[in-house]
Amino acid sequence: MRDRGFEVRVISGDREPPHVHVFRGGANIKISLSPVEVVEIVEGRPSRADVRRARRIVAEHVDRCIKAFEQYAA
Repeated sequence: MRDRGFEVRVISGDREPPHVHVFRGGANIKISLSPVEVVEIVEGRPSRADVRRARRIVAEHVDRCIKAFEQYAA
């Protein structure tokens, strides 16, 4: 899924707990889905604003993200 310059992905074979990776400008931000919160900065150096935006985008689409995780990762 793409939203406002961010790309939200589920990585095939990722393990529990449910989470997504949000990419932007070389950064990879791992965000858990329940609760929606930043788990770690996997790669890059995103700005604090980008981290907040990434979390907000995931929160807005959390149901879709959970379905995608269940389908592709679990």
